[in-house]
Amino acid sequence: MALLESAFLRVLHSFYFLIALFSACWHRIHITPPLPLEATRRRTPQHLALLLVPDSAHDLAVVRESLLESVRLTVDWCRAVGVQKLTLYDSEGLLVDCVDQISERVDCELAGYESSSDSDVEYPLTPPSSDCSDSRPLSPEDSFQKESSIVTVRVPQIIRKRPSKYGLKKR
Repeated sequence: MALLESAFLRVLHSFYFLIALFSACWHRIHITPPLPLEATRRRTPQHLALLLVPDSAHDLAVVRESLLESVRLTVDWCRAVGVQKLTLYDSEGLLVDCVDQISERVDCELAGYESSSDSDVEYPLTPPSSDCSDSRPLSPEDSFQKESSIVTVRVPQIIRKRPSKYGLKKR
């Protein structure tokens, strides 16, 4: 009886091995490689989130200025590509203090901004906390969370030519 069971398992494992081998060969032959970064895309994202981590070793004014320049360049890139909404996360809260400067640099008459410090509260994309007792804070001090520093920039759309389906620009 053990010999029959052993033979059955050997046939079953051989059959599984052949199916796995055939599947791996099929995927290797028929999967197309990813496109290069310079290739034209069919779709662009509507919303882009950017996490900025300031360097605390430098002067605060220099860090703030470099963050503002990064935001300006990112908004210019989003405008050129066609991204409509840009959300900026800042761990130190420097961007929330600079919302006015961001709107000046982004082009005040075209770009509206929203900040999490306004009456509209925007939360980061995280799952809600569970009701399980293991996830509850141990002390009342732990239950207070730091105010999130989220700035949302609405990027104005520019009229751009749609690329042809062959990746060539239309004239």
